[in-house]
Amino acid sequence: MSEEGTAGKGQQQGAGEAQGQASWLESLPEEFRADPNLSTIPDVPTLAKNYVETKKLVGKKGVILPGEKDPEEKWEEVYTALGRPETPDKYEFVRPELPEGLTYAEDFEKDFRAQAHKAGLSAKQAKALYDWYVPLTMEWAKVGEAALTKAKEELNALWGDQVEANTKLATETFKKFAAPEDYEAMFEGPTPLGNDPRLVRFFYKVGLAMQEDKFVSGKAGGGAEGLDQQIAEVEKNPALYDAKDPQHDALVKKRDELYRKKYPETA
Repeated sequence: MSEEGTAGKGQQQGAGEAQGQASWLESLPEEFRADPNLSTIPDVPTLAKNYVETKKLVGKKGVILPGEKDPEEKWEEVYTALGRPETPDKYEFVRPELPEGLTYAEDFEKDFRAQAHKAGLSAKQAKALYDWYVPLTMEWAKVGEAALTKAKEELNALWGDQVEANTKLATETFKKFAAPEDYEAMFEGPTPLGNDPRLVRFFYKVGLAMQEDKFVSGKAGGGAEGLDQQIAEVEKNPALYDAKDPQHDALVKKRDELYRKKYPETA
C-alpha cells in the first residue's frame, strides 16, 4: 500500500472517531456538551466504563484533607476518621513492669495522652510512640541509679561515716548560688550531674571554705566582743571535738587563731 493510501486511511479513521464523538455529545443537553471532562471520551461505552470505575472509588473509604482556609473543626473530623479516640483517656497503653525502686510517672502519662490527642494521633500511633519512649526513660533511670550507686561507694570510701553530712554541705552550697532549674539539673533528674563524686567533693570544699571564712570575717564585729562571738560559733560546732570529722583540723586552726588575736600577749 502506498504512503498516500495509508495516510488517507488514517485520516478517514480519525474523522470517523471525531464524528462518533460529536454524535454522542450532541445527544446530551447543551449544558454538558462543552464540559472539558467529556471532551476526551470517544463514545458511550467508554463513558459507561469511566462511570462504573468512579462509583467503585467513591464507595471505598477515604479521607479528604482540609484546605489551608478550612476551620480547625475540619481537622478534628480528619483525626477522628483516621482513628483518634474521642478523648485522651480512651488511649490504651500497657504499662511496663518497673524494676524495684522505680515508681510509675502518672503525671507523665496524663500529659502524654493530652499531647497525643492534641496532635491528632490515632490509637495505633500513640501506642507505638508510648511503647518506644517509656522503656527508653526506664533505661535512663537505670543509668542514673548506677551512677548514683558508684558515686556513693566512692564518697563512702573517702568520707566514711561523715559522708551524709559532707554531701549535704556540698548540695546546700550549690543550692545557695544556683537557680532552681540549675539545681534540678545538678542533683535531680534521670542522669544528674551531682552523681559525679568529683563535683560533690568540689562543692564540699567550697562550702567548707565559706564556713571557715565566716568564722573570721562574719557578721561579728571587731574587738574582744566580736572575737568572743566568733570563738563561741567555732566551739559550738560538734566537728571541733570529733578528730575524724573532715572539718576538725580547720576548726581547731581557726579557734587557735582567734584566741591568739584575743590574747596577743600569750602568742
